[in-house]
Amino acid sequence: MTAIPFQGTFDSSQLPAGPTGPQGPAGVSPTAAAVAAALAATPSFVSAVAAAVSATSTGTTGGTTGGTTGGTTGGTTGGTTGGTTGGTTGGTTGTVPTANSIQVSGGRIYDTNKVEFIPIGVNECHLDSAAPDYIPLAPVNCVRYFLDGQGYPLASHLANIAKYTAAKICVILTQTGSSRGVATTGDQNFADLQDVVNWWVTNAPTLAPVLNPHHMINIANEFGPSGSAAWSTDYISAVQQLRAAKYTCPIVIDSGGSGQDTSDLLNYSTQVFNADPLKNVIFSFHVYGGTPSAAALNTFAAQLRALANQNGAAYIFGEFGPGNNIGPSPTLITPAQVVAAATANGFGWLYWAWDDNDLGGGQTDNNWFGMTTTGPGVFSPGPPPTGLTAQGQVVYALLEAAAPKKLTDF
Repeated sequence: MTAIPFQGTFDSSQLPAGPTGPQGPAGVSPTAAAVAAALAATPSFVSAVAAAVSATSTGTTGGTTGGTTGGTTGGTTGGTTGGTTGGTTGGTTGTVPTANSIQVSGGRIYDTNKVEFIPIGVNECHLDSAAPDYIPLAPVNCVRYFLDGQGYPLASHLANIAKYTAAKICVILTQTGSSRGVATTGDQNFADLQDVVNWWVTNAPTLAPVLNPHHMINIANEFGPSGSAAWSTDYISAVQQLRAAKYTCPIVIDSGGSGQDTSDLLNYSTQVFNADPLKNVIFSFHVYGGTPSAAALNTFAAQLRALANQNGAAYIFGEFGPGNNIGPSPTLITPAQVVAAATANGFGWLYWAWDDNDLGGGQTDNNWFGMTTTGPGVFSPGPPPTGLTAQGQVVYALLEAAAPKKLTDF
C-alpha cells in the first residue's frame, strides 16, 4: 500500500487509481514531556539526531525526503538462552555474530545483545498525522515509517524517528518514490530504483549514524516485477551500494508484484541475501488479494520458514489489512489468520495501517484500513483502549496478545 500527501479536507473519492489511502492532518503531542525525558536518557542518539538536523539545516548533507506513512513492528521473543524454533520463543545462539546493528542470523533477527527480536506492530501511514505521539502508547516494538518520496525536509523525519527511539521502538524507514515523483509500488523500472538508492546514498552521512544502531532500511516500497530474475539483479545492486555507503543495519526488501509475489522470495531471495557482504537482509511479503486463502498463506509461510532455515535470511509479513474484502487488492484473509501464520513460523508482522483514514478531517470509519477513528492516529490506551475503529480493536487485541518484546540494547 501507499498513501498520498494531505492537501486540505480529504475523502475517499479523491483517491487515485492504485493502492493508496487518504492523508490526515497534523496531530497533537500529548507525550511531548515523556518523549523529552526519554530522549535525555539516550545521549548518543540525541547527538546523532542533533548533528543530522544541524547538517540538514545548513545544507552540509544532501537531499530532502517526504513521508506520509510508516509502520511498526515488534518482537515477541527474548531471553538469554532458549530455542530458535516456533513463533514466540527465542534467545541467543552460538552462531549469532557480534554486531553494532540488528543482525540477521540463521533465519532469525537478533539485537546487539544477541537476543532474538521478532518485529510486531503497525505501519504509520502519514508523515503529518499524530501517529508518532500515539503509537508509542500501543503494545508494539517496531513501526514501518513511510517517507513517500523525496519532498519533505529530512529534519521532520528525524524528529519522528527520535520519538520512536525514545520509546524503544524499532523504525523500518521506507522510501516510496523517486525524485521524479514516481511511486515505487508496482514499478519495474530499475532507473527508478537507482534513483531511490541514490537518495539513500546521498543521505547516508546523516541517516546511517541514526539508523544503524536500532533501526532498519526498507529500500523501496513494493518495487519490482513478479517471478523475475530482474528483481534479484536490481536488488543485489541496491544492497551493495547501500553497504558501500556505510549502512550496516538490516535492509528490508519487499517482494515484487506490489509486495505480493511469492516466487520472487522463494526463487530469488537467496541470491540477494548471499550478495550482501553483511548477510543482513530481511524480506517482506504483503498479504492482500494476491494470496488466495488462509490455507495458501499457511503453506507459503511454511515454505519461507524452511527457506530461512536453509539460506539464513529472515522474512516478515510487512503489510496486511482488515480482511474485509476492501481496498485496491481485496482479500478475506483476516488479521488473526495472518498473525497465526506468522507466529507459527517465527515471523514478524505489521498491520496496514495505524492512521490510514478514509474520511475528511482525519476521520476513519469501519469500512477502511485505519485503526484510529480520529486524528488520524489519535487514541487512548486506557485500559480499555478507546478511539479505535472496529478493525483497530481487532488488531490492538492481537498486539496485546502478542505482547511484543522490545530490543534489549536501547
